[in-house]
Amino acid sequence: MEAKTQKHTSGQWTIDGDDILANGWEFICSGYFKMPENKANARLIAAAPDMFDTLKVLQLFLEGNHAKSFTKENALTLIRHTIKQAEGGK
Repeated sequence: MEAKTQKHTSGQWTIDGDDILANGWEFICSGYFKMPENKANARLIAAAPDMFDTLKVLQLFLEGNHAKSFTKENALTLIRHTIKQAEGGK
């Protein structure tokens, strides 16, 4: 069986009212993001591409397939940044 490559809309995903957009204009999804829990869900959805990219970098790091200058501290900084973004920080 041939492996399939999963693709998603690239670019920065952001929340714009009740929509999640890629690159400021490309529609990803819509929802009712007024309630606190729904806003948190929207932040997680918007952060998904960055979380995916972080996981790919960490996989390379853990497998030893990374630049030698990329350290454990770099990995932790990347993780902290990605979590902060998913929680609504910048």
